[in-house]
Amino acid sequence: MAFFASEKIDGDCMYIFLLRSVFSAVRKWLFSAIFQEG
Repeated sequence: MAFFASEKIDGDCMYIFLLRSVFSAVRKWLFSAIFQEG
């Protein structure tokens, strides 16, 4: 049971890490698109 709990926590951390990296990539893309338009 403890092993399953630690696995779940690691999975959540990985999901949050992926979400943050995707968000930062999208934000960079938006900024570059705005500056190119302007």
